Amino acid sequence: MYDTLLKNAIEASLLAGEAIMDIHHQKNYSIQKKLDQTPVTEADFRSHDIIVRELKRTKIEILSEEGSADSWAEIRRSSRYWLIDPLDGTKEFIKGNGEFTVNIALMEDEKPILGVIYIPVQQILYAGDVNSGAWRWNEVAPKSLPDWEVMKSNAQSLPLNIAYDDYRVLGSKSFRSAPTDNFMKKLGETIPNIKIVRAGSSIKFCMIASGEADLYPRLDNIMQWDVAAGHAIVEASGGIVKSWPDGSDIRYTAEDMRFTKFMAATRGGDFDLFFK
Repeated sequence: MYDTLLKNAIEASLLAGEAIMDIHHQKNYSIQKKLDQTPVTEADFRSHDIIVRELKRTKIEILSEEGSADSWAEIRRSSRYWLIDPLDGTKEFIKGNGEFTVNIALMEDEKPILGVIYIPVQQILYAGDVNSGAWRWNEVAPKSLPDWEVMKSNAQSLPLNIAYDDYRVLGSKSFRSAPTDNFMKKLGETIPNIKIVRAGSSIKFCMIASGEADLYPRLDNIMQWDVAAGHAIVEASGGIVKSWPDGSDIRYTAEDMRFTKFMAATRGGDFDLFFK
């Protein structure tokens, strides 16, 4: 069952990514402001329409950042639903730096169990099923869809075997906050070889899941659809995503769709020192 749902989510993410890139190449797309003054583009809406169209065949409720807020509470009462961010990193999309993603997560009992993140500019795909593992594909585009079995056989299991000498801590490229920056500063006082790496959108979760970085602290506001797909992929890779500062498991229960402060860490590290 989950294999089929993963395939559905991957297909939706790739088709959405293709549409996003079509608009990205135009460079004259419309940009609007939401009520919270964050930007939204026609690429966000086009991606939303494609993902909703593709996932409707699963007969599972769909909660999207760009969907109607009036439906959120009702959808979240379902024991299972899709949680999507059609274009995560809209600011990065507008800047043209390529660090934006398509995020799709399957939620069960208030937590993500399956996640897909597609990076359209790089044509890199990440996916994870918390019961089966996590994977990465390079140079993957909609033309890769027909042979699912071949695609599965070409997957790289996560985390990858990556060696580096420094301790890599991830921070947001477009969103800075004093609590997160102060935490990183204090971390630098105890870890001499620390390296701060800033990246856009959910790419930070992909770097944790793949073993390209050690820690991703987020001690400021973020929304559930920004996190869910990456949360599933990190946990499927053997990493952790825990509430900060107590290190407890996280449930997606906030009615306003906000997410708690958290730490995401790659597999194999001793991260108890970050929690009280």
